[in-house]
Amino acid sequence: MRIIADHARAATFVIADGQYPGNDKRGYVLRKIMRRAVVHGHKLRVQEPFIYRISGAVVDVMKSAYPELVAARETVARVIKTEEEAFAETLAGGLRDFYDRASAIAASGSKVLPGKDAFFLYDTRGLPFEIIEDLALEQGLAVDEAGFTRALDEQRARSRQDYQAGKVREAVAEAIFAGKTPFVGYGYTGPVRARIVAIVLDGESSEAIAAGQNGEIVLDATPFYAEAGGQVGDTGSLSNERGRARVVDTQYRGMVISHRVEMAGGRLEVGDEVEAAVDIEKRRLTMKNHTATHLLHAALKTVLGPHVKQAGSLVAQDRLRFDFTHFAPLSAAELRKVERLVNDHIWGNLPLRTEVMELDQAMTSGAVALFGEKYQDRVRVVEVPGFSKELCGGTHVSATGDIGVFKIVSQESIAAGVRRLEALTGPGAFQRFLEDEELLDRIQSEYRVARHDIPALIERLQGQIRSLERRVTELETASARSGMDRFLAATRQVSGVKVLASEVPQMDRERMRGLADELKQKLGSGVVILGTPQDGKVALVVMVTRDISQRLPAGKIVREIAALVGGSGGGRAELAEAGGKDPDKLADAIQQSYAVVESMLSG
Repeated sequence: MRIIADHARAATFVIADGQYPGNDKRGYVLRKIMRRAVVHGHKLRVQEPFIYRISGAVVDVMKSAYPELVAARETVARVIKTEEEAFAETLAGGLRDFYDRASAIAASGSKVLPGKDAFFLYDTRGLPFEIIEDLALEQGLAVDEAGFTRALDEQRARSRQDYQAGKVREAVAEAIFAGKTPFVGYGYTGPVRARIVAIVLDGESSEAIAAGQNGEIVLDATPFYAEAGGQVGDTGSLSNERGRARVVDTQYRGMVISHRVEMAGGRLEVGDEVEAAVDIEKRRLTMKNHTATHLLHAALKTVLGPHVKQAGSLVAQDRLRFDFTHFAPLSAAELRKVERLVNDHIWGNLPLRTEVMELDQAMTSGAVALFGEKYQDRVRVVEVPGFSKELCGGTHVSATGDIGVFKIVSQESIAAGVRRLEALTGPGAFQRFLEDEELLDRIQSEYRVARHDIPALIERLQGQIRSLERRVTELETASARSGMDRFLAATRQVSGVKVLASEVPQMDRERMRGLADELKQKLGSGVVILGTPQDGKVALVVMVTRDISQRLPAGKIVREIAALVGGSGGGRAELAEAGGKDPDKLADAIQQSYAVVESMLSG
């Protein structure tokens, strides 16, 4: 109970601060804390989601000292409940896998769950070790804890090796990329003269770079924006009378801005003065998307609520992507509200204000900072007056009207409590409008229908498709039942067990399971094995009656047969399914099914 209380408190505070469960470093720590609390709840026989209710108690107890918890109360509860429900699904998948392995172990006569199997369930399936031990005990199995520990230690050793290798690379980089590069690219209008202070080839410092070589170049000052804050790095060129390099990307190396280059011709040396020319068209399109991202963030807070926090972004020349904390998909009405709000501020042609100030002063002024970001003592604040104010070092348009137009094109969930929107602006949005118009025009022309009648046309066509699909299903089912006697004729006695193995006409898995169940009922006691070609692959279903499922677990049978058609599968003792890649071998695999069962019985 103390563990549950402690972990519920931690989860409540962390989520209220804007960090959601996920697979990244901080998100993964939070996820493990919450899952550990769920496991201890299971030990207390609490099967339903419950931590989200405890989070309310945390708020009640702590609100006098931490009043910000009150505003986040509903968001925290929704995020925790969503994570609990997701973990329940993970547990269910892990349990199915465990029982398959336990059946196979029991069939082999062993009483030990191998350490590598336990580690797979722990590492890949997400089952905590305590649950694995409890499940094994219920099945009369012991866990090879020494083998589990070895597998865990091996994984940790690999992680340490990767970490040490990374530290070595960092040490080499620090020796080359020392200091700080001044960025002189705000308000860029044309090429800037700069001097080469370092060249790197294959991770080593070099005095020159020649035609055909790829490397990195550092300047004493640069107009090239290095990837940061979600905005992609600039591209362009570095050139003088003796050589020209294409800049294919710009990245930070510590505080140094590094230009990743491909030499187009000639030769450049340390000490050379070069003309640094940014791809102005790419920069211009990227600026539109970056400012639009700020407008989108503010619009989401306005429409959905103050709990919305940025969880990641991509600002490129062709699109923008924005990840944010929210507990549910946006409805069509919410998406339209967000789009309208962003476009209203674009068409208002509001001038942007940028100012460099002390971090404390910026935060006091109401500027939004990103959770987990590291900021210098002095920061740059980008403001759309009256609507958006954020700490940001990126490049932006001078007025919102420069963006042109904004259009959301997709939304998806990328983690529990984290949504992702993709959007287009300016020329990209206009091109999307043209493509949509072309598509609508084609439908109107093909079906001779007015534009406003297209939804009704689609609904009518879908109704016809559903009706035809039902008719096909009825015909296939009737055909399969009429051939029941033919299927039953394939039944053989194998060491006293009735085994029916047959290839059936192409059908989906649901109908094949239904047919297998009917055949199993007809057999009374025995094994049913069905296979069908399916979209250039193979689908297999195995059913075993309960009275013999311990001797002949369906999961083990289907794995043996699936291997014959280049596939794999598994399932429970009485029902298992598999897929295969080679339909040409299906007939032979069906015939060999009898031998597979006989081998298992004799074994």
